[in-house]
Amino acid sequence: MLSNITMELLEGFEKRMKFVNVIKYIKKHGFTDEIKEFFPDDQDMMDNLVISVLVFIMDSTLRYGEKCSKKDISRFLREMSEVYGYPADKSDVLTEFIINDILRNSGKPVDFNTYISSTNNFLKQNTIILLDNNGSYNLTDEVYEFLFRTKEIDTELEFSVSRFKLQEFIKRGNYSKALSQSNELVSMVRRLRGRMDDFMLRCKTNISKISVDEYDELIKQVESAFEDESNQMNEIRAAVSAQLDAIINSANSGTIIANAENTEREINKILKNIDVVISEQTRIYNKKFSMGKCYADILESDFSDMLSKRIDFEKTIIEPMQKVKTDGVSDLSKLLVPLFKPRFPRYFSIESFYGIQKKLREEAEPGYVDLTAGDEQVISIEEIRNKRYVAIIKAMFSYIKSDGELKFSGFVGSLSIEELSELCKDNSLLDVMMKLYSMGKIDIEGWKNSERNIIIPSGEFDLAYCLSELTDELLDIKSIRIDRLNVVCEFAIDGQMKMFSNDFEIEVVK
Repeated sequence: MLSNITMELLEGFEKRMKFVNVIKYIKKHGFTDEIKEFFPDDQDMMDNLVISVLVFIMDSTLRYGEKCSKKDISRFLREMSEVYGYPADKSDVLTEFIINDILRNSGKPVDFNTYISSTNNFLKQNTIILLDNNGSYNLTDEVYEFLFRTKEIDTELEFSVSRFKLQEFIKRGNYSKALSQSNELVSMVRRLRGRMDDFMLRCKTNISKISVDEYDELIKQVESAFEDESNQMNEIRAAVSAQLDAIINSANSGTIIANAENTEREINKILKNIDVVISEQTRIYNKKFSMGKCYADILESDFSDMLSKRIDFEKTIIEPMQKVKTDGVSDLSKLLVPLFKPRFPRYFSIESFYGIQKKLREEAEPGYVDLTAGDEQVISIEEIRNKRYVAIIKAMFSYIKSDGELKFSGFVGSLSIEELSELCKDNSLLDVMMKLYSMGKIDIEGWKNSERNIIIPSGEFDLAYCLSELTDELLDIKSIRIDRLNVVCEFAIDGQMKMFSNDFEIEVVK
């Protein structure tokens, strides 16, 4: 029977082992001969690289909720080859090994015998590192927590220690060390603000993955660390300002101080950093309230969604439609009719004879909007938009066929000023690119071989309709894949307005 002291000592012991198990999971795997050739002198480099991949996946999935595919990881490993020294063209091989053999263990979960304090016994704890969601990879909660605790979490303790070191360096007149410490403080407060942003993003992405304890811990960190620390930073700033005044007064009185110019420069930089820290502290403390409101609103919305009755459209509608026999296909139109815009028969109204008539030569006043305009005007607007979307797809496919640099920025650069101005009306060009990106892979060959029933859209972007308007020469493509790059491009339109957008990589299979 364990004593009360020992039981208190080992309380929550399985939480400690949870992180140890993550490390054991990564370390338990051997390397193939091909992989060993990449790191002949130091196998520890492989461990560093695996953790780097985990950090990359974490950043990719937390940053605006973006997906992280094998292609993204391969691109990251190709970049890291400059540091680790393995061949850049082997990044795909390395990606497959890290993802399949190490992080996913060939799809098999791994169990570790772990002491459970609540039962005073050993149980098998299941450890999973990576989740595969249709080719997009996400980390499990325990891996997120493991990565956060290796760097991001426990910031309040780090901040207090760094602030104390800054204070002591200033007391002793070691301004070069104080400057370095003030830079570290700026980095710390900005990391905490970034963590708050990540928390809000994760709430919006999947609130079920957020525990109340995590929210309380983050709020407690902001309140305990920065309410008091803000006062401390103001006191430090006052002390630094006083020392700067003393140096300036000494110089004005003719007293010679060694390295006075350099010291004054360092103190000014320290004061600037302290001002940044104080400003960030205020932003963090204010952000606490918006974060709390965001968390509460999403929780309320999620709870309401749980109570609302929903149907699974795929199981309820799509699957039964797929099982309909050939002789019943005509009846499907009855199901689809409510989804389309109603069309009413147009009749001439007898009331038109008795309505107020305009003068034959009456001119419309400036700013006048004709509310009596019929469907012809609407139809013409729809036709204009349809033609613009077709023009965008036609120009893009022409560029793909003639140019080797397959990037969105290159495509925009190939357009004339007049073409770019026309295609950017109503934000049409960016709208098309985002919709193509959301589709993932575009199977042109499959579309050409399918039975096509083209419906003229009502001014909305419809890829099938746009493709039907292209020539066979432009459609001599198997598939297209569009990936968003972490590069923001700026395009000038008519020399007056500017367009900002992420660049896209266009991968074409002919």
